[in-house]
Amino acid sequence: ARDTRAPGVLWVGTRHGLNRVELARRTVTRWLPGPVQAGALSAGFITALLQDEQGRLWVGSYGGGIDLLPADGRGAPQRVGPAQGLPDCTVNALLQDLQGDIWASTDNGLARIDARTLKVTALRRAEGVLFPTYWTGSAARTARGELLFGGAGGMTVVEPEKLQPWIYRPRVLVTDVKLGSRTVPLDPANPGLTVAPDANSLAVEFSSSDFSAPERNRYAFKLEGYDADWVRSDASRRLAAYANLPPGDYRLRLRASNRDGHWGEQELALPIRVLPAWHQTWWARAGLVLALCLLLTAAVMGRTRLLRHRQRDLERKVRQRTAELEALHRTLEQKSAELQMSSVTDPLTGLHNRRFLSDHIEQDLAASLRRRQETLAAGGQPLDTDNVFLLLDIDAFKRINDRHGHAAGDAVLVQFGARLRSVLRESDYLVRWGGEEFLAVARDTDRVRAEELAERMRAVIAASPFRLDDGSELAVTCSIGFACMPFEPDRPMARSWQQVVNLADRGLYAAKRAGRDAWVGVHAAAATTAGAAAGQRVDAGLRVSSNRALAEVASALSAAESGALG
Repeated sequence: ARDTRAPGVLWVGTRHGLNRVELARRTVTRWLPGPVQAGALSAGFITALLQDEQGRLWVGSYGGGIDLLPADGRGAPQRVGPAQGLPDCTVNALLQDLQGDIWASTDNGLARIDARTLKVTALRRAEGVLFPTYWTGSAARTARGELLFGGAGGMTVVEPEKLQPWIYRPRVLVTDVKLGSRTVPLDPANPGLTVAPDANSLAVEFSSSDFSAPERNRYAFKLEGYDADWVRSDASRRLAAYANLPPGDYRLRLRASNRDGHWGEQELALPIRVLPAWHQTWWARAGLVLALCLLLTAAVMGRTRLLRHRQRDLERKVRQRTAELEALHRTLEQKSAELQMSSVTDPLTGLHNRRFLSDHIEQDLAASLRRRQETLAAGGQPLDTDNVFLLLDIDAFKRINDRHGHAAGDAVLVQFGARLRSVLRESDYLVRWGGEEFLAVARDTDRVRAEELAERMRAVIAASPFRLDDGSELAVTCSIGFACMPFEPDRPMARSWQQVVNLADRGLYAAKRAGRDAWVGVHAAAATTAGAAAGQRVDAGLRVSSNRALAEVASALSAAESGALG
């Protein structure tokens, strides 16, 4: 098809999409089938093309209905298919009449499409279309405006200007009434129905007086007093059926449409009365209520006597059970305390574990810091508001396990913890940090005592040999690294306690590199305590103190990031 608005442009429909060919530029633009959001066609087998007076391109396809492309070629196509009223999704030919409307022949009749609103009017046998199937491309318009469509069995000639809408307004016809399983006649003079209690169902079959195309008629019914809205149905189900209706008065309203779906001006209303069964009468219900009240009264009185007897028995049992439960409660509290203690206690050494420290250390450090700030605010000098973190590691512990066995290693760990506990106060924390490592937290002390405490720990471990289970003795030493919290007194929040532990770990590493059986303290470079002032500067932020040569310790601390020593 030639593009009437663009000379030199052809529209070519194929079995695999639509092509727009620009002869002068020798370019081809393709439209392929796909989702409508992507601007694609609904089907790829193109059967008909038509450009209307507005320059829009109507594309008929096999199995895809009609796609309407905008005149400027931009935007997604509009689709016209069975959902919009098209008789079939296969379009065989497209024509435009003199009034501007579009006509389409399909495999199931003809259709007229309003070019402005895209409203579809299907034409079938009732409109004089005798041939249901039409041939692809077999269509033409005469000079007088007649539309010719060739189909299986002959040719259909359409004069569009003579086609009038179907305005017949049908009446509703009742064809059958059933009460229960019994068919009853409907009296035209008195169309009311009475449903007896033994007939617990009602079924009314109906039809439309438009017989031109009965399969296209539509129906609606509503039982006033029961249905909230109209119930719609088509020609395949012309039946209003109800079962087990409550007693009362109802009105069944029926509506019918013509073949084009236009409702009739008159509807049919059938009064219906449902009679109550004996058990649905007021006197039966009143008797039932009275009987229930008497039965309930008797039940309450009997139940009250039974409950009073049970109450006396229950009070006796309650006193007995209360005493038992109190004893059980005390036992459970004791076990709960033991269980809670076991969750924060190392099972081998009986010392605290990391969970205990995580649960308590934050609030303890906050309390120490608060006391320090209150003292400074009052103009005093803070005393015993520091916390010393000492990280200890048993020297050559792997060698103990390898030479004497893991049982000997466990015995060393237990005795190691006991000796450390003897040096610390009750308020201090001693935590098994992991494996052969222990973390001691000297709470509410002064940082000037840190070196003294480290030396006491080192000495108590090395003072006497450890006794194993087999009676043999084993000399054990340890290495210690420590740091104080707050690390920088002038900036107490500069480092967290985890960072202070990491600094103590670097000191522990330096102690091991310096020959073991040693302690190394890591201090802030600006510290003015006696221990820190005597220490050797490591870098711009750290100083060290130790019971070993400071130069050797400082060198070991500087290498702390390059590896670990077992």
